[in-house]
Formats: sequence, C-alpha cells, structure tokens
Amino acid sequence: MSSPNKSSRLPLAALVFAFAASAAHADWQYTHWGMSKDQVLLASNGTVSPTSARGPDTPYVGLRGKYATPDHAFDAAMYFDAGDTLVSVMLSQRTAPECAKTLGDLQEKYGTSQDATNRRGPLRLIWSDAASGNRVKYTGVSRADSPAVRDVHEAACTIVYEPLSRTVDGL
Repeated sequence: MSSPNKSSRLPLAALVFAFAASAAHADWQYTHWGMSKDQVLLASNGTVSPTSARGPDTPYVGLRGKYATPDHAFDAAMYFDAGDTLVSVMLSQRTAPECAKTLGDLQEKYGTSQDATNRRGPLRLIWSDAASGNRVKYTGVSRADSPAVRDVHEAACTIVYEPLSRTVDGL
C-alpha cells in the first residue's frame, strides 16, 4: 500500500514530465523551436489544425488544437514569426479549479517565480527553465480582475512556452 504522499506525487510527476519539454533541445513536447507550420502540423498527429488566414501581426497564431496531460486539459495555440517558424506555444484553461491546479503544479515544479506581478489585475508569473532552455509564463485572470472574464468564464489562465533565447516579449 502506498503512502498518501507517494500517491499524490504520481500525478505531479506525470505533469512535470508533460510540461518538461525535451530537456536537451529547448523545445516544447513534439515540436522544435523554429519548425514550420507544416512540420508542426505533421508532428502533432492531428491534435492541431491551421487557423484562418494570417493577419499582419507577428507573432501570429498559425495552429490551434487541444493538448492534454493525465491531469490537465488545455486549448493550445502555436505562434509563428514573420518567417513562419514556431516561436511559442500558449496553453489555456477556462475554470478556476483548472487554473488553480495548474498554477500549483507549475509552482511546485519551478519554485518561486523570477518575476511576479499582481497589482490589481491578472496574476503574472515568469520562470526561466535553464534545464529545458524555455521561458515559462503564467497569466491568471479571475472574474474580479476582468469584466470580459466575468461575462464569459469564471476564470482564465494561460501558460506560454518560448525559448529562453527569444528576446521579443510579444506574448
């Protein structure tokens, strides 16, 4: 029989494994930073699909889909630069319980955020994961923070993964 502490670590271990991009490559899951949309689409095995026509802004959302771990479900958006290469991945959730669990798991994995803001508005946390070569950004908004969230959802949160080498803060 396993102890409560040991069994409660199993879901976290699965999440940490899922969130930890290929550590030696500074990538995210089945993607590699700099892949083309066609390459990401092929690597996704049908979990993402192309979005409508590209707008003038960069980075732009080129692919959307679903991403799931054993304990979490996300909407996924893949962002591409002007050269149509993958520069970041945004995962989002829409309920307070989902966001709270995700935030707790991220804090357990990455520890104290290197940059945190929560001045009368969304909670923003940033971690630099040197082991994977990724920057991880969490933003959480509750009903109290935003009328837009209040009208549609009880809460919303996003996690953005991007390479540490990326200097543009477009997301």
